[in-house]
Amino acid sequence: PAGWEGNMRFGTAAMAVAAIFTLGSSEVSAAELSIVSGSVGADIQELRTQLAEFEAETGHQVDIVEMPASTSDQFGQYR
Repeated sequence: PAGWEGNMRFGTAAMAVAAIFTLGSSEVSAAELSIVSGSVGADIQELRTQLAEFEAETGHQVDIVEMPASTSDQFGQYR
């Protein structure tokens, strides 16, 4: 289905963030995290849904930094 690969990518990214904290020290306190993501269709909404579950389970807060569509603008944001 259309957008399926993008949703898998975001799900994988969210699980990677969760794994980092799960595999780390058991005494990790809540943290404020940021994740950079491009947007295709409803990908940001899907990512936010998955991150809400992660936040509820871990106490961490995740901010999504959306990348612009233009590669020139993306370069400027990275700089």
